[in-house]
Formats: sequence, C-alpha cells, structure tokens
Amino acid sequence: MLGNGLRNQAVGTMPAGLGRVENDRRSAVRFRVPWGLRPHLNGTAQIEVVAASGSVAEIVGQAGDRPIVLVGRHLHRSPASRDLAEGLAAAHPTVVVEMGWPSSWRPAGARAFVTTHGASLANGRAAAQVLGLTPANA
Repeated sequence: MLGNGLRNQAVGTMPAGLGRVENDRRSAVRFRVPWGLRPHLNGTAQIEVVAASGSVAEIVGQAGDRPIVLVGRHLHRSPASRDLAEGLAAAHPTVVVEMGWPSSWRPAGARAFVTTHGASLANGRAAAQVLGLTPANA
C-alpha cells in the first residue's frame, strides 16, 4: 500500500511531467508496438529514460515543480528500474504506472502505484484517465 492507503489508483488531476522507463536499450528496439501514455496526452512534457543510465537528479530537474509520472513495464524485474523508481519517489512527488504484469513490489515513497495489467492502447488510455491526464471520454 502506498500514499494514503490507496492501492492501484490515483485520485485527482496531475499536471505532470511524464517519464517512460525502458529496462534496457534492447527494449526500445525489441517492441515495435508503441506503448505507454504518450498517445493519450496533449502537450505534457515527456522523456524516455533507460533505467540503468537515468539520473534521478536530472529527471527531477526537468520536472521542476511538476509531479513525475513514471511509466514502465515489468519494473520489478530490473534492479536499475526499481532503484530509479524508488530514487525518484524519495526525491520528488512521483506516481508509478506499471504497464506490464505487476508483482508484489511497490516503490517505497511513491504517491500512487497504478497497474494496468498490459500495455495496449486501451490500457494506456485507462491509466491516463485515472490519473486525470486525459478526459474520461477521450
């Protein structure tokens, strides 16, 4: 359980900076189908990060005063992904969206942890809607 006792949901709107995490560089090449929240957002600042080379300080600096929404798949499988998520959550208001099959791992300090149980277009839209990043009727 994270945040105020809510599990797998976020409440309210978040004018967020969005970061999509790849567990390694091969992930970006291996999967040709786009995934994440990008297709459902208009004008939200977004970056893509390879977990092993992602710098918490740089990402927090880019976010400024906006909360961070970290989107990944199978984050629990990679120590670098887990470390990045927990580092961001410790340093800055962070919500984590797991678009792969979730595990029992939850990043300590995250404001919310959203699981979509898949990375399809519909799953991404549902996550964006529950976070208030896109209208519910989009």
